[in-house]
Amino acid sequence: ITNLGKQIALRSYDDELEFLFNNIWYRLVASWTNVDFNFTNYYDTTEKLDLILFVVGDSNIYAWNGAVTTFASATTNTITKQGTTFWTEEGFFASSNRTIIIGGTEYAYTGGQGTTTLTGVTPDPTGAGYVAGDVIFQKMITNTNKPASGLTNDLISTLNNQVYVGSLVTNQIYVSKVNDYVTSTQPTPRLVGEGALLTLDAAPTALVPQEEFMYISAGKSFWYQTKLALSTDLLNETLSVIRLKSGTQQAAQSQSMVENVKNYVMFITNEPTMDYLGRIENINTPQNLPLSDSIKTDFDSYDFTSGHIKFYKNNVYIALPNQSLLLIYNFQKGFWEPPQVLPAGRLAIIADILYLHNNKVPETYKLFDGYNDNAHAIEAVARFSYENYGTRTEKKTFTD
Repeated sequence: ITNLGKQIALRSYDDELEFLFNNIWYRLVASWTNVDFNFTNYYDTTEKLDLILFVVGDSNIYAWNGAVTTFASATTNTITKQGTTFWTEEGFFASSNRTIIIGGTEYAYTGGQGTTTLTGVTPDPTGAGYVAGDVIFQKMITNTNKPASGLTNDLISTLNNQVYVGSLVTNQIYVSKVNDYVTSTQPTPRLVGEGALLTLDAAPTALVPQEEFMYISAGKSFWYQTKLALSTDLLNETLSVIRLKSGTQQAAQSQSMVENVKNYVMFITNEPTMDYLGRIENINTPQNLPLSDSIKTDFDSYDFTSGHIKFYKNNVYIALPNQSLLLIYNFQKGFWEPPQVLPAGRLAIIADILYLHNNKVPETYKLFDGYNDNAHAIEAVARFSYENYGTRTEKKTFTD
Protein backbone atom coordinates (compact mmCIF):
# COMPACT_ATOMS: atom_id res chain seq x y z
CA ILE A 1 0.00 0.00 0.00
CA THR A 2 1.71 3.19 -1.18
CA ASN A 3 1.74 6.71 0.19
CA LEU A 4 -0.36 7.70 -2.86
CA GLY A 5 -3.22 5.53 -1.57
CA LYS A 6 -2.72 2.76 -4.11
CA GLN A 7 -2.59 -0.95 -3.32
CA ILE A 8 -0.42 -3.04 -5.62
CA ALA A 9 -0.86 -6.81 -5.52
CA LEU A 10 2.04 -9.04 -6.58
CA ARG A 11 2.32 -12.79 -7.16
CA SER A 12 5.01 -15.11 -8.53
CA TYR A 13 4.53 -18.23 -10.66
CA ASP A 14 7.10 -20.38 -12.42
CA ASP A 15 9.87 -17.91 -13.34
CA GLU A 16 7.97 -14.62 -13.35
CA LEU A 17 6.70 -11.90 -11.02
CA GLU A 18 3.29 -10.40 -11.83
CA PHE A 19 1.29 -7.37 -10.69
CA LEU A 20 -2.49 -6.85 -10.67
CA PHE A 21 -3.94 -3.92 -12.62
CA ASN A 22 -7.63 -3.46 -13.50
CA ASN A 23 -8.28 -7.07 -12.39
CA ILE A 24 -5.72 -8.50 -14.84
CA TRP A 25 -2.31 -9.94 -13.92
CA TYR A 26 0.61 -8.49 -15.90
CA ARG A 27 4.23 -9.62 -16.01
CA LEU A 28 6.65 -7.32 -14.21
CA VAL A 29 9.79 -9.40 -14.76
CA ALA A 30 10.35 -12.95 -15.99
CA SER A 31 13.20 -15.49 -16.27
CA TRP A 32 13.98 -15.66 -12.56
CA THR A 33 16.22 -18.54 -11.52
CA ASN A 34 14.63 -18.56 -8.07
CA VAL A 35 11.13 -17.39 -7.07
CA ASP A 36 11.44 -17.54 -3.29
CA PHE A 37 10.62 -13.85 -2.90
CA ASN A 38 10.66 -11.86 0.33
CA PHE A 39 9.32 -8.28 0.33
CA THR A 40 9.41 -5.18 2.51
CA ASN A 41 8.19 -1.58 2.28
CA TYR A 42 10.57 1.38 2.14
CA TYR A 43 10.09 5.15 1.73
CA ASP A 44 12.29 6.90 -0.85
CA THR A 45 12.95 10.32 0.69
CA THR A 46 14.31 11.68 -2.60
CA GLU A 47 11.39 10.72 -4.82
CA LYS A 48 8.90 11.05 -1.91
CA LEU A 49 7.47 7.66 -2.85
CA ASP A 50 6.95 4.27 -1.24
CA LEU A 51 8.96 1.44 -2.81
CA ILE A 52 8.62 -2.27 -2.40
CA LEU A 53 12.04 -3.85 -1.91
CA PHE A 54 12.57 -7.55 -2.41
CA VAL A 55 15.20 -10.28 -2.44
CA VAL A 56 15.11 -13.63 -4.16
CA GLY A 57 18.14 -15.66 -3.11
CA ASP A 58 20.79 -13.91 -5.22
CA SER A 59 23.22 -11.05 -4.45
CA ASN A 60 20.88 -8.19 -5.40
CA ILE A 61 18.25 -5.97 -3.80
CA TYR A 62 15.37 -5.19 -6.15
CA ALA A 63 12.98 -2.23 -5.92
CA TRP A 64 9.74 -1.19 -7.62
CA ASN A 65 7.50 1.81 -7.07
CA GLY A 66 4.28 0.17 -8.30
CA ALA A 67 3.69 2.89 -10.92
CA VAL A 68 1.20 1.76 -13.61
CA THR A 69 -0.90 3.72 -16.13
CA THR A 70 -2.30 3.37 -19.67
CA PHE A 71 -1.17 4.61 -23.09
CA ALA A 72 -2.95 7.42 -24.95
CA SER A 73 -0.65 8.50 -27.79
CA ALA A 74 2.95 9.01 -28.86
CA THR A 75 5.16 11.11 -31.12
CA THR A 76 8.78 10.55 -32.12
CA ASN A 77 10.08 11.46 -28.66
CA THR A 78 6.99 11.76 -26.41
CA ILE A 79 4.50 9.43 -24.75
CA THR A 80 1.16 10.68 -23.41
CA LYS A 81 -0.81 8.81 -20.79
CA GLN A 82 -4.57 8.52 -20.51
CA GLY A 83 -6.44 10.62 -17.95
CA THR A 84 -5.69 14.00 -16.44
CA THR A 85 -3.35 12.98 -13.62
CA PHE A 86 0.35 13.64 -14.06
CA TRP A 87 2.90 10.84 -14.35
CA THR A 88 4.28 11.67 -10.90
CA GLU A 89 0.76 11.56 -9.45
CA GLU A 90 0.60 7.93 -10.61
CA GLY A 91 3.89 7.22 -8.80
CA PHE A 92 6.37 7.39 -11.69
CA PHE A 93 9.90 8.55 -10.88
CA ALA A 94 10.83 12.19 -11.35
CA SER A 95 14.62 11.92 -11.12
CA SER A 96 15.88 8.33 -10.76
CA ASN A 97 15.43 5.24 -12.95
CA ARG A 98 13.44 7.17 -15.54
CA THR A 99 12.56 4.15 -17.68
CA ILE A 100 9.11 2.80 -18.50
CA ILE A 101 8.00 -0.43 -20.18
CA ILE A 102 5.23 -0.87 -22.77
CA GLY A 103 4.59 -4.27 -24.36
CA GLY A 104 7.97 -5.54 -23.19
CA THR A 105 9.95 -2.61 -24.69
CA GLU A 106 11.87 -0.18 -22.49
CA TYR A 107 11.70 3.59 -23.06
CA ALA A 108 13.87 6.14 -21.27
CA TYR A 109 12.58 9.68 -20.66
CA THR A 110 14.25 12.93 -19.60
CA GLY A 111 11.29 15.16 -18.65
CA GLY A 112 7.57 15.76 -18.63
CA GLN A 113 6.91 13.63 -15.56
CA GLY A 114 5.09 16.59 -13.96
CA THR A 115 2.60 16.62 -16.86
CA THR A 116 0.61 14.00 -18.78
CA THR A 117 3.28 13.77 -21.53
CA LEU A 118 6.79 12.39 -21.09
CA THR A 119 9.47 14.09 -23.19
CA GLY A 120 12.93 13.08 -24.41
CA VAL A 121 11.64 9.55 -24.96
CA THR A 122 14.04 7.06 -26.57
CA PRO A 123 13.82 4.94 -28.66
CA ASP A 124 11.10 6.26 -31.00
CA PRO A 125 7.77 4.70 -29.84
CA THR A 126 5.66 5.62 -32.91
CA GLY A 127 6.30 2.50 -34.96
CA ALA A 128 5.46 0.00 -32.23
CA GLY A 129 1.71 -0.04 -32.94
CA TYR A 130 0.51 0.78 -29.41
CA VAL A 131 -3.19 1.49 -28.98
CA ALA A 132 -5.07 3.49 -26.36
CA GLY A 133 -5.34 1.55 -23.13
CA ASP A 134 -2.10 -0.43 -23.41
CA VAL A 135 -0.49 -0.83 -19.99
CA ILE A 136 2.62 1.19 -19.06
CA PHE A 137 4.65 0.58 -15.90
CA GLN A 138 7.93 1.73 -14.36
CA LYS A 139 10.95 -0.51 -14.83
CA MET A 140 12.14 -2.40 -11.74
CA ILE A 141 15.44 -1.30 -10.16
CA THR A 142 18.24 -3.85 -9.70
CA ASN A 143 20.89 -3.00 -7.10
CA THR A 144 23.75 -5.42 -7.82
CA ASN A 145 25.89 -6.86 -5.00
CA LYS A 146 24.05 -4.97 -2.28
CA PRO A 147 24.45 -4.80 0.68
CA ALA A 148 27.65 -6.80 0.16
CA SER A 149 29.37 -8.48 -2.75
CA GLY A 150 28.73 -12.22 -2.95
CA LEU A 151 26.08 -12.23 -0.20
CA THR A 152 23.05 -14.45 -0.86
CA ASN A 153 20.10 -12.22 0.01
CA ASP A 154 17.21 -14.34 1.33
CA LEU A 155 15.55 -12.15 4.00
CA ILE A 156 14.63 -8.47 4.05
CA SER A 157 12.68 -6.24 6.43
CA THR A 158 12.38 -2.57 7.41
CA LEU A 159 12.31 -0.77 10.74
CA ASN A 160 12.36 3.04 10.99
CA ASN A 161 13.35 3.20 7.29
CA GLN A 162 16.46 1.13 7.93
CA VAL A 163 16.56 -2.06 5.87
CA TYR A 164 17.74 -5.36 7.38
CA VAL A 165 19.07 -8.00 4.96
CA GLY A 166 20.02 -11.56 5.88
CA SER A 167 21.18 -14.79 4.28
CA LEU A 168 20.00 -18.28 5.20
CA VAL A 169 23.62 -19.46 5.07
CA THR A 170 25.40 -16.61 6.92
CA ASN A 171 25.19 -15.71 10.62
CA GLN A 172 25.20 -11.95 9.96
CA ILE A 173 22.49 -9.35 9.36
CA TYR A 174 23.32 -6.21 7.37
CA VAL A 175 21.50 -3.05 8.48
CA SER A 176 21.32 -0.10 6.11
CA LYS A 177 21.80 3.57 6.81
CA VAL A 178 18.53 5.40 7.53
CA ASN A 179 16.92 6.54 4.24
CA ASP A 180 19.60 4.76 2.15
CA TYR A 181 18.71 1.10 1.69
CA VAL A 182 21.76 0.17 -0.43
CA THR A 183 24.39 1.48 2.04
CA SER A 184 25.33 -0.69 5.02
CA THR A 185 28.78 0.68 5.82
CA GLN A 186 29.65 0.26 9.51
CA PRO A 187 31.68 3.29 10.67
CA THR A 188 33.58 3.42 13.99
CA PRO A 189 32.31 5.15 16.02
CA ARG A 190 28.83 4.63 14.63
CA LEU A 191 26.78 7.78 14.26
CA VAL A 192 23.03 7.74 14.84
CA GLY A 193 21.25 6.15 11.88
CA GLU A 194 24.37 4.73 10.21
CA GLY A 195 24.68 1.17 8.90
CA ALA A 196 25.50 -1.81 11.11
CA LEU A 197 26.44 -5.48 11.04
CA LEU A 198 24.81 -7.86 13.54
CA THR A 199 26.28 -11.31 14.28
CA LEU A 200 24.07 -14.16 15.51
CA ASP A 201 24.77 -17.65 16.85
CA ALA A 202 23.15 -19.26 13.80
CA ALA A 203 21.92 -18.27 10.36
CA PRO A 204 18.69 -16.22 10.44
CA THR A 205 15.35 -17.66 9.35
CA ALA A 206 13.03 -14.64 9.77
CA LEU A 207 13.07 -10.87 10.37
CA VAL A 208 10.03 -9.33 12.09
CA PRO A 209 9.62 -5.64 13.08
CA GLN A 210 7.50 -5.10 16.20
CA GLU A 211 7.34 -1.95 18.36
CA GLU A 212 10.83 -0.37 18.39
CA PHE A 213 12.56 -3.74 17.88
CA MET A 214 13.50 -6.01 15.04
CA TYR A 215 12.88 -9.58 16.18
CA ILE A 216 15.20 -12.11 14.53
CA SER A 217 14.69 -15.87 14.40
CA ALA A 218 17.84 -17.92 13.84
CA GLY A 219 18.76 -21.56 13.42
CA LYS A 220 16.31 -24.08 14.86
CA SER A 221 16.00 -22.62 18.36
CA PHE A 222 17.07 -18.96 18.72
CA TRP A 223 15.20 -15.66 18.96
CA TYR A 224 16.81 -12.21 19.23
CA GLN A 225 15.69 -8.61 19.53
CA THR A 226 17.67 -5.53 18.57
CA LYS A 227 18.84 -2.96 21.10
CA LEU A 228 19.81 0.69 20.51
CA ALA A 229 21.98 2.59 23.01
CA LEU A 230 22.96 6.25 22.68
CA SER A 231 26.30 7.59 23.85
CA THR A 232 26.32 10.14 26.67
CA ASP A 233 26.82 13.00 24.19
CA LEU A 234 23.87 11.68 22.07
CA LEU A 235 26.03 11.70 18.92
CA ASN A 236 26.97 8.02 18.63
CA GLU A 237 24.77 4.97 18.79
CA THR A 238 25.31 1.25 19.36
CA LEU A 239 23.05 -1.23 17.58
CA SER A 240 23.28 -4.78 18.98
CA VAL A 241 21.18 -7.92 19.47
CA ILE A 242 19.99 -9.58 22.68
CA ARG A 243 19.25 -13.28 22.68
CA LEU A 244 15.84 -14.03 24.17
CA LYS A 245 14.93 -17.00 26.33
CA SER A 246 13.77 -19.81 24.09
CA GLY A 247 14.01 -23.59 23.79
CA THR A 248 14.98 -26.39 21.46
CA GLN A 249 13.18 -26.22 18.09
CA GLN A 250 11.45 -22.94 19.04
CA ALA A 251 12.73 -20.73 16.22
CA ALA A 252 10.47 -19.86 13.27
CA GLN A 253 10.59 -22.29 10.36
CA SER A 254 10.81 -19.55 7.72
CA GLN A 255 9.99 -15.94 6.92
CA SER A 256 6.64 -16.95 5.40
CA MET A 257 5.66 -18.68 8.63
CA VAL A 258 5.80 -15.48 10.71
CA GLU A 259 3.04 -12.87 11.04
CA ASN A 260 2.38 -9.73 13.08
CA VAL A 261 -0.88 -10.17 15.01
CA LYS A 262 -1.89 -7.15 17.08
CA ASN A 263 0.50 -7.05 20.06
CA TYR A 264 2.26 -10.27 19.11
CA VAL A 265 4.48 -11.98 16.59
CA MET A 266 2.87 -15.30 15.63
CA PHE A 267 4.93 -18.07 14.03
CA ILE A 268 5.26 -21.79 13.33
CA THR A 269 8.17 -23.36 15.21
CA ASN A 270 10.36 -26.27 14.19
CA GLU A 271 8.71 -28.51 16.81
CA PRO A 272 6.14 -27.82 15.20
CA THR A 273 3.76 -25.61 17.19
CA MET A 274 2.08 -22.29 16.56
CA ASP A 275 3.49 -19.86 19.12
CA TYR A 276 3.27 -16.16 19.74
CA LEU A 277 5.98 -13.84 20.98
CA GLY A 278 5.02 -10.63 22.75
CA ARG A 279 4.68 -8.71 25.95
CA ILE A 280 2.29 -9.81 28.65
CA GLU A 281 0.80 -7.16 30.93
CA ASN A 282 3.17 -6.15 33.77
CA ILE A 283 5.97 -8.30 32.29
CA ASN A 284 8.47 -6.29 30.27
CA THR A 285 10.35 -9.25 28.78
CA PRO A 286 8.82 -10.75 25.59
CA GLN A 287 7.12 -14.09 26.32
CA ASN A 288 6.85 -17.12 24.03
CA LEU A 289 3.58 -19.05 24.41
CA PRO A 290 2.06 -21.95 22.36
CA LEU A 291 -1.40 -21.84 20.74
CA SER A 292 -1.56 -25.24 19.03
CA ASP A 293 -1.37 -27.64 21.97
CA SER A 294 -5.10 -28.45 21.69
CA ILE A 295 -4.48 -30.05 18.26
CA LYS A 296 -0.92 -31.23 18.92
CA THR A 297 -1.42 -34.63 17.23
CA ASP A 298 -2.77 -32.98 14.07
CA PHE A 299 0.00 -30.38 14.09
CA ASP A 300 2.66 -33.09 14.25
CA SER A 301 1.18 -34.70 11.12
CA TYR A 302 1.13 -31.54 8.99
CA ASP A 303 3.78 -30.70 6.39
CA PHE A 304 4.64 -27.00 6.81
CA THR A 305 7.19 -26.92 3.96
CA SER A 306 6.73 -23.70 1.93
CA GLY A 307 3.74 -22.83 4.12
CA HIS A 308 2.38 -19.33 4.67
CA ILE A 309 0.64 -17.67 7.63
CA LYS A 310 -1.67 -14.62 7.44
CA PHE A 311 -3.82 -12.76 9.98
CA TYR A 312 -7.18 -11.48 8.71
CA LYS A 313 -10.23 -10.28 10.66
CA ASN A 314 -9.39 -12.01 13.94
CA ASN A 315 -8.51 -15.31 12.27
CA VAL A 316 -5.06 -16.75 11.63
CA TYR A 317 -4.85 -18.68 8.34
CA ILE A 318 -2.07 -21.17 7.55
CA ALA A 319 -1.65 -22.42 3.98
CA LEU A 320 -0.01 -25.86 3.60
CA PRO A 321 0.86 -26.25 -0.13
CA ASN A 322 2.20 -29.81 0.09
CA GLN A 323 -1.08 -31.06 1.57
CA SER A 324 -3.50 -28.59 -0.08
CA LEU A 325 -4.88 -27.60 3.32
CA LEU A 326 -5.89 -24.31 4.89
CA LEU A 327 -5.78 -24.23 8.71
CA ILE A 328 -7.85 -21.60 10.55
CA TYR A 329 -7.35 -20.42 14.13
CA ASN A 330 -10.03 -18.17 15.64
CA PHE A 331 -7.82 -15.71 17.52
CA GLN A 332 -10.67 -13.97 19.33
CA LYS A 333 -12.37 -17.14 20.65
CA GLY A 334 -9.18 -19.16 21.02
CA PHE A 335 -10.06 -22.33 19.10
CA TRP A 336 -9.21 -24.04 15.80
CA GLU A 337 -11.77 -24.21 12.99
CA PRO A 338 -12.02 -27.40 10.88
CA PRO A 339 -9.22 -27.44 8.24
CA GLN A 340 -10.31 -26.75 4.67
CA VAL A 341 -9.17 -28.75 1.65
CA LEU A 342 -8.03 -26.09 -0.83
CA PRO A 343 -5.16 -25.69 -3.36
CA ALA A 344 -3.42 -23.49 -0.79
CA GLY A 345 -0.26 -21.74 -1.92
CA ARG A 346 0.10 -18.22 -0.55
CA LEU A 347 -2.42 -15.90 1.08
CA ALA A 348 -2.92 -12.23 0.21
CA ILE A 349 -5.16 -9.37 1.30
CA ILE A 350 -6.17 -7.47 -1.83
CA ALA A 351 -8.55 -4.50 -1.52
CA ASP A 352 -9.25 -5.59 2.09
CA ILE A 353 -10.41 -9.07 0.99
CA LEU A 354 -8.61 -12.36 1.65
CA TYR A 355 -7.38 -14.20 -1.45
CA LEU A 356 -5.62 -17.51 -2.00
CA HIS A 357 -2.92 -18.11 -4.64
CA ASN A 358 -3.10 -21.62 -6.09
CA ASN A 359 -0.20 -23.93 -5.20
CA LYS A 360 0.08 -25.44 -8.69
CA VAL A 361 -1.33 -23.15 -11.41
CA PRO A 362 -1.39 -19.34 -11.93
CA GLU A 363 -4.83 -18.76 -10.41
CA THR A 364 -5.95 -16.59 -7.50
CA TYR A 365 -9.25 -17.03 -5.62
CA LYS A 366 -11.39 -14.81 -3.41
CA LEU A 367 -12.03 -16.76 -0.23
CA PHE A 368 -15.30 -17.15 1.68
CA ASP A 369 -17.40 -15.57 -1.07
CA GLY A 370 -20.71 -17.43 -0.97
CA TYR A 371 -21.51 -21.10 -0.33
CA ASN A 372 -20.23 -22.76 -3.50
CA ASP A 373 -16.99 -23.16 -5.41
CA ASN A 374 -17.57 -21.35 -8.72
CA ALA A 375 -21.08 -22.90 -8.85
CA HIS A 376 -19.80 -26.32 -7.73
CA ALA A 377 -20.72 -27.92 -4.42
CA ILE A 378 -18.19 -27.75 -1.61
CA GLU A 379 -17.42 -31.15 -0.14
CA ALA A 380 -17.61 -31.20 3.65
CA VAL A 381 -17.36 -33.80 6.38
CA ALA A 382 -18.89 -33.24 9.84
CA ARG A 383 -17.11 -35.17 12.58
CA PHE A 384 -18.37 -35.19 16.17
CA SER A 385 -16.96 -36.47 19.41
CA TYR A 386 -18.00 -40.04 20.29
CA GLU A 387 -21.49 -40.42 21.78
CA ASN A 388 -23.23 -43.82 21.91
CA TYR A 389 -26.67 -42.81 23.25
CA GLY A 390 -26.80 -46.05 25.25
CA THR A 391 -25.61 -48.43 22.52
CA ARG A 392 -22.89 -48.25 19.89
CA THR A 393 -25.05 -50.05 17.30
CA GLU A 394 -27.99 -47.67 17.39
CA LYS A 395 -28.31 -45.56 14.25
CA LYS A 396 -27.73 -41.85 14.85
CA THR A 397 -29.51 -39.14 12.83
CA PHE A 398 -29.77 -35.37 12.90
CA THR A 399 -31.77 -32.65 11.13
CA ASP A 400 -30.71 -29.28 9.71
